[in-house]
This record gives sequence, structure tokens and C-alpha cells, in this order.
Amino acid sequence: MYPQCPLPRHITALYVVAVASCVALFSHGVALVGADVLVYAVDFRDEPQIEFKDLPARFGDSLPLEGLKGLVVSAKPENACTEIAPPPQYPNYFGKWIVLIRRYGCSFEDKVRAAQNASYSAAIVYNVNSSELEPMSAKNPYGIFIPSVFVGEKAGVVLKEDYQYMNSYYVLINDDLPFNINTHLLLPFAIVVGICFLIMVVFMVVKCIKDRRRQRRHRLPNSSLRKIPTAKFSKGDPYETCAICLEDYQEGEKLRILPCSHGMLFIHGI
Repeated sequence: MYPQCPLPRHITALYVVAVASCVALFSHGVALVGADVLVYAVDFRDEPQIEFKDLPARFGDSLPLEGLKGLVVSAKPENACTEIAPPPQYPNYFGKWIVLIRRYGCSFEDKVRAAQNASYSAAIVYNVNSSELEPMSAKNPYGIFIPSVFVGEKAGVVLKEDYQYMNSYYVLINDDLPFNINTHLLLPFAIVVGICFLIMVVFMVVKCIKDRRRQRRHRLPNSSLRKIPTAKFSKGDPYETCAICLEDYQEGEKLRILPCSHGMLFIHGI
């Protein structure tokens, strides 16, 4: 049998820290899943003018990795429960259009489907009388391909009043905020946790190998063990009790006869 390899307390503590860190890292990563609506001025592209948190819908296509950029226009009618007007004719613009839709009046599915039928590339649905974010779902998402997100009432009102296409702003619906320090810290943090885990595994392997070699040095070699004679116990033999475990033998048990003329129970080839 292989020797047990208990870990020292400081290595056990390192293991606990590594596992806890991985859980925290995973939880932090999950918390970042979602999207953000970023507003940029057409003539100043380096920094967003304003940003809004949102939740992506549970139906339709997911956002591209690079985000979806386009001009915003308010839906007509605003709740998009019937057919809505297509994107306006804007001189010299050939990019994407994002429609801003007010909540209620019909299902999220109907709103996004109306946006898709009107040739919009994405939809932003905003809450009414609340800034809470809720995931949008659909009973029949078949045939809906454009991505859509849900924002709070304040975000929707601000987008409608100040950042529509005629105000020279465009919107980027992105998977995360650009240059988010929390996101960029995840990679070095994950590397540190991985190094700690690797050190722990290497230490365990080395310690187990050393313990096994140390135990082997105190064991009788197999060549010498095979030279010790064996016999089956029968009543009347001079040895009736195991010299090691001090238990009485049973009829027919296989024994090793030690040089001191005592018997030892034959267990697992020992």
C-alpha cells in the first residue's frame, strides 16, 4: 500500500486560499457578464460621454465581441407593439441603426420582433417608472436574430432626450466597459492563483515520493521476503497466536514462519 502523504498546515492553508480565490475569481467573472450602453460624440471618439448598465435579452443573437455600434432613434410608436417606422434617411450614413423602445403594452418578444421587421440592427428597451434591470425573455424566440438589451427608465429617458442620432451621438452596446480596471486585474490575479496551485501540487508530489522512498528503506526487500517460508495453520501447531496482531489463527490460514519460529499471518503478500 502507498504511504499517506498529509500536507503541512501552511500548504493546506495555501490550498484553501487558492480554492477560495478561484471561487471568488469565478464569481467576479460571472458578475461582469452582461453589457453596457456607451454613448460617444461623433466628433470625439476616445472617451464615452456617458454610460448605462443594462441586461442582454435571453433571446436573439448575442452581441459581437467588438460590440455593436450604431445611431439611436426612438421607436414610433414608442412601445413598438405594432409596426414601427423604419430607420430614418440620414445623409451619408450607411451604418447600423438601434431603436429605443418603451416597456409595456406588449411582450418583449413582440417589441424586438417589430424592431427586426423594421430593419433595425438592435433594440434597447427601457423600463417605465423604475430603474431596475430585468432580463427579457420570449415564449417563442424563433426567428428573432437581432440582439436586444434592457435598461432602466433614467437611461431610456436620457437616451431619448439627449443622445438620438440628430444630436450627433452614436451608441456602442458592448460586453464590458473599456479599460475597466477590475476586468484587467482578473488576468494577473488568475496567474497568481494558478502559480500557488502549481506550487502546491509540486510540493505534494515531491513529498509523497520522499515518504514512499523513506518507507521503502525500512521495509524488508521482496527478495528477502520471498525467502521466508510459509505454511498453513492447523490445530496443534506450536504457534497459535500472531506475533504481530496477537490474534488467534484460524484453521487453514496462510502464515509466514519468522526466523524466531513465530508465525505471522500472510496478508496482501506481506
